Amino acid sequence: LNCHNSVSKKYAEEYSDLIHEIDSSVDVVFKIAPFKNFRTKQTTAKALELPVCSVSQRMAPAIYAKSALFGMVKRGKRRYLDNEFIPCWKGYKIRVRGYQFTQYDLDVLLEVFYRAINPENYRSGNYSFDYASYNFLKAIGRSHCGANHKILDNSFTLLNSSEVEIEYDKHIVYAGKMIDTYRQPIRRKKGTIGINPDIINVFEENYIRVDLAFRQKLKTDLAKWKYNYVSSQRGTVQNPHWINLENIQTLCGSTDTKFRQFRMNFKNTEPSFTDILISDEVVNDIWTMIKK
Repeated sequence: LNCHNSVSKKYAEEYSDLIHEIDSSVDVVFKIAPFKNFRTKQTTAKALELPVCSVSQRMAPAIYAKSALFGMVKRGKRRYLDNEFIPCWKGYKIRVRGYQFTQYDLDVLLEVFYRAINPENYRSGNYSFDYASYNFLKAIGRSHCGANHKILDNSFTLLNSSEVEIEYDKHIVYAGKMIDTYRQPIRRKKGTIGINPDIINVFEENYIRVDLAFRQKLKTDLAKWKYNYVSSQRGTVQNPHWINLENIQTLCGSTDTKFRQFRMNFKNTEPSFTDILISDEVVNDIWTMIKK
């Protein structure tokens, strides 16, 4: 029998004697299984049919922007999440087994989605692509230096090792790794990245398009989170989107211990929500209001 983790395995093992009393011919073995064994919805046979974006845009599931999945993590302070639920938008549940993700990891993942999904890039049927480290770094706005190569490799390794389970409306829409395949490039010249086709379930619920140049101009994780969040909303003048700053603090995964400190950081972090809304990069009729 497969168990989610060591805790559930411990509890399940307590029923071994009872099972054996019911049928002495049954031998039960309990083991910890990866998330993929707990999927309730599978689409591995379904083609990945997603809208492609232009060269100047990148695309991601909207829930990535409305949760702490890629949150505010201080440098050197990543926590290991042992099947922990993280703050996210109502209707969703996100559980992670692995180290916390940062906005840098999302920069990497946005480029992975762009290359894996666009028809001219992915290999037929398995949604993987070959890449060179220097070219990938250039695409995400990073310089071609030794330190950046190491940071990129660490991000790929983390995205390939961590397990994420996303539930929407009481159905698991995705359970697996953030990137499904990672082969490190030899001499930084040719590596391979692949994604799980099941990711279509998360995109189908809702997705965002972000302007790549605008995002790369943003200097802090909070600024990038702000931009993504605004891009994920579809409010109108007649039906605006309201959210208070306390909920923003929770959703972005802020590590500020005092609300006053977060409020000051939020107000001082450029751009403001208003600046994002009036920029040319936000092409949708979006109005996001914050209650003070």
